[in-house]
Amino acid sequence: MADIILVGPDRSSVAMVRTALREDGHGIRVEVPETWRSSELEEAPDLVVAVDDGRMIAREPFCGHAESAPPVLLLDPSGNDHDSVYFEDRLVDRMSLDIEPGSLLARVDALVRAHHILREVRRPETGEEMGLTARNPQRFLRRMVGLLGTRFPRHRKPLTPYLEVAASIADWADHRDAFEPGHAERVASFAAVIGHSMGLPDGEISDLLHAAMLHDIGKVALPIEVLRQRGPLEEDQREMMRTHPATGARLLEALDRDDRVAETVLYHHEQPSGTGYYHVESAKIPRTAAILGVAEAYDAMTSTMLQEPLSNLEALEALRSRRGDKWDADAVDALAEALAGKQIGNA
Repeated sequence: MADIILVGPDRSSVAMVRTALREDGHGIRVEVPETWRSSELEEAPDLVVAVDDGRMIAREPFCGHAESAPPVLLLDPSGNDHDSVYFEDRLVDRMSLDIEPGSLLARVDALVRAHHILREVRRPETGEEMGLTARNPQRFLRRMVGLLGTRFPRHRKPLTPYLEVAASIADWADHRDAFEPGHAERVASFAAVIGHSMGLPDGEISDLLHAAMLHDIGKVALPIEVLRQRGPLEEDQREMMRTHPATGARLLEALDRDDRVAETVLYHHEQPSGTGYYHVESAKIPRTAAILGVAEAYDAMTSTMLQEPLSNLEALEALRSRRGDKWDADAVDALAEALAGKQIGNA
C-alpha cells in the first residue's frame, strides 16, 4: 500500500484510475494541476500519478532534494507510452491511459517498490514513516480507507511492467551519469563479444546482457553532483559511490526478480585481487560479473565526459597493465582479441 497523489484536470478525468488504485489498497489524494506541487512537498507521497501528456510535469523543477523526489507516472490520454520524459531531479515514467488495470497497478507497484528502496538507502533513519503519519491524520485516514477497500486481489499484476520500470530507472541513471549517451548499450555490446569469445553458453550470455543494460541502475540513489564531479572524489563521496552496486542489486531483486542478474550487478566492481568495492575474494566473483567489470571499465575510459577520454588502444593498454589484478585476465584477453579483429570499436 502506498500514499499516492493523483493529478488530473478534474475528478471525472481520474475516476477510473482512482477506483483501481483504491481497490489495490492505496491511499489517494486527488489534486488539480494548480495545487499538486505544494501538496507533494507537504505530503511526501510515494508516487505521483498524473493524467497528463507530459507538459504539466515539465513546468517547474522539484523544490527539494532531487534524489528524494517521488517518481511520477504519466498516464497519457493520447495513448503515447513510448516517448520518454527526462528530468534530472526525478524519475518520470509514462504509459497510455488506455491500459488494462492489472498492468497499471503493476507499474504503480514497481515504482513504489523502487522509491521505498531508494528512500531507505538515502535516509535510513527509523521512525520516519510513523512521524509523517502522526503529523498528518488525513494521510492516516486515507491509508485506512485504502486498507478497508481491499479484500481480495482483483487484478493480476503481470511481470512485464516491473521489467519496464527497471529499464526506465536504468535509463534515468544513464542520463544522469558522466558518460557519453548510450553507456549501457555499449557496455552490453562489449560484454557480449567478450562472453562469446570466452565460450559462455546462451543462458549465461543472456544474463550477462541483461545485467549489462541495468548495471548502473543503483546510481539513481547518488547525488548528481557526485556523479559529475571533475577531479578526485573525497573519501565520503567514494564511500557513497561504492554503494551503487548493492543498491542496484536490491532494485533488481524487487523488480527484475532474477537473482543471477542481481548478483552480476552486485559484484561487477569486484577485483581478482580481492580489493574491489566489497572486498570479495576472486573465487566468489561470478564470471558474468568479471566480464561486466572489464566491459564497463573499457567504455568508461573511452567515453567519460569528465576528462579527456582515452583512445581504444590506450584503454586496452590500461586494462592489460592490471590484468589478473584489477580486471579478470581471461576477459581482458578476450576483449583484446576482439579489438585486434576489429569486431568492436575503432582501435
